[in-house]
This record gives sequence, structure tokens and C-alpha cells, in this order.
Amino acid sequence: MEDLLNAKIPVREIAAEIGRHVSAIYRDIKRNGYADEDLPELNAYYALNVHDAVLI
Repeated sequence: MEDLLNAKIPVREIAAEIGRHVSAIYRDIKRNGYADEDLPELNAYYALNVHDAVLI
């Protein structure tokens, strides 16, 4: 999903590609995205965040 988001693929297409509902994709982006006001160039969705959350 990180690669698809980085490629600027619309969320609806990502949802169809991986077989999930659009709202599930938006929730996942919100839950596992990174946002920092001081370093906005780093704001993104990182798959590593998801991986770490699953291991906890």
C-alpha cells in the first residue's frame, strides 16, 4: 500500500486492488501515517509503522 500511495494511485483504486473497502484504507492511512509539523517533508504512510504495530 505504501508503494501505491507513493505512486499517487487514488485510494479507491488501492482499495479495489487489495480487496478492501475504501473506508478501511482511509482508516489505515490515518492510523499508520506519519505527520510532523516541524518536518512536513516526512509526512507519509510508512509500511514499517504497520509492521511494528502488528508485532506489539
